[in-house]
Amino acid sequence: MEIRFEGVRKRRGGFELGPLDLRVASGEYLVLVGPNGAGKTTLLYLVAGFLSPDAGTLRFDGEDVGPKPPEHRAAAFVFAEPMLFPHLTVAQNVGFPRRQGPIPREEVDAAMELLGVSPLAAMRPPELSTGQARRVEIARALVSKPRALLLDEPYASIDPADRPGIAASVKSLAAERGMTVLHVSHQEETVALGDAVVRLRGGRIES
Repeated sequence: MEIRFEGVRKRRGGFELGPLDLRVASGEYLVLVGPNGAGKTTLLYLVAGFLSPDAGTLRFDGEDVGPKPPEHRAAAFVFAEPMLFPHLTVAQNVGFPRRQGPIPREEVDAAMELLGVSPLAAMRPPELSTGQARRVEIARALVSKPRALLLDEPYASIDPADRPGIAASVKSLAAERGMTVLHVSHQEETVALGDAVVRLRGGRIES
């Protein structure tokens, strides 16, 4: 899915993102870097539909998606802080039904295996470490088979020794499925993951 920003602006309090003109090609892995307050998460929220542009147009494959709510955007979001259902097990969280219906158990198992959380299947979120919860949330996002995967600091709380392997596995699966990925990070090592890198500062594209 191609994602295109055309003169997009968004004001949040005293901060304004944009104007942004940016094209993310279908299947591209784009890494967004920049200091705190640069507008990286705001940009992701616009793509997800959690926020709407104040001006300009956001297009998916040429279609203006401004009026579309998040559930109709075929995008999966991994938040900076894990957001799991505390009353469900890990397996139930990963397999929480999509709008199209229940997710086959073999797909749930494959996603948990990829993220190394299969041994945690019967546990519930309050029993998990932050890093474990993050792995579960990434697995849940992948199993929904989105056309766009939106990652907000996805590996920040995962053990540094495990990050490269998980990041490589997620990127490989995204490429295999043709997903467009927008990955926000403060970690310079994640730049190597990107097919392209965009640096934001003060709400504007720096490079």
